[in-house]
Amino acid sequence: MKVTMSIWKYAEQYNPIVDIAARIENNAGNTELTQIEIDGHAVWLKREDQNPTGSHKDRSLAFQLSAHIADGRQDFVISSSGNSVISAANIVKQLPNIKLNIFLSPKLSESKKARLEKYLGSEIDISSKEPQLIGNITLHFSRRALSDSFRFAKEHEYVLLRGSQDPYAVEGFKSLGYELLEQLPDITDIFMATSSGTTLVGVAKSMTNVRVHACQSSSINLIASHFDRNFVPSESSIADSIVDRVGHRKDEAIRVINESEGSGWVISDEEINNSLEMLKINGVNSSAEGALALAAYRKAINSGWEISKPVCIISGIA
Repeated sequence: MKVTMSIWKYAEQYNPIVDIAARIENNAGNTELTQIEIDGHAVWLKREDQNPTGSHKDRSLAFQLSAHIADGRQDFVISSSGNSVISAANIVKQLPNIKLNIFLSPKLSESKKARLEKYLGSEIDISSKEPQLIGNITLHFSRRALSDSFRFAKEHEYVLLRGSQDPYAVEGFKSLGYELLEQLPDITDIFMATSSGTTLVGVAKSMTNVRVHACQSSSINLIASHFDRNFVPSESSIADSIVDRVGHRKDEAIRVINESEGSGWVISDEEINNSLEMLKINGVNSSAEGALALAAYRKAINSGWEISKPVCIISGIA
């Protein structure tokens, strides 16, 4: 029997186990683990930018949608800073019986707008006040995109694909941990940018004897600042995918970090930009969030941590 190289390679380790017929295949997973040298130390980069739409969100959305559809659900709502909606759109456009409502801010960045248009196969008008229907996907642009998505999902009794509140999202990220342990069994530390903590919790639950580090920006750091007080707060950050100011998973994330004996790191834009340059030198076109993870590793080393086999999650493309 052929062994799949996607997230479904670990199908029997998820909870719930999704029936084979309901598993959506979007070819997420099986991304490269690349070793580079930074500041005289060997560092491994987990290249989640190599996923189908260029981010680690492809893992969670494939599992979330599969599990909900297996439960008999057909109508979904999602809002995010970009990567999640791009991943969801890429999956749902291939499922004609499924409907997806996407809520986006008119401040959506040009790069993410271009990526969304690529996977939708159509141009979008972010200034439109009317919903835009593209196949089985409807786009809504609102200055209150997140709160409007909550209200819309509740009014219509649709599934809200909100990673910070959907337990299926945590399960979808477990494949990242399982895959890393196969690629580097003696990994000691893993650094990842986190917003709500969903990715971090999923990865932590799939690994043992690995220290987990939450990496957040100097503007939003509900989790990381519990561990790291050595930073200057800022009003904004170039790591604009870190947006969670509520912290539904904050306590759970802090608990799994403590259990792993890891930590949290708050990173400035200057530190992110320095690490972006280092990644470019090594041929990696990373998002600010991927560079943030590398900057956090460097801060840990400079703070006296002894780390022998670190992995930094390059969570998306620029």
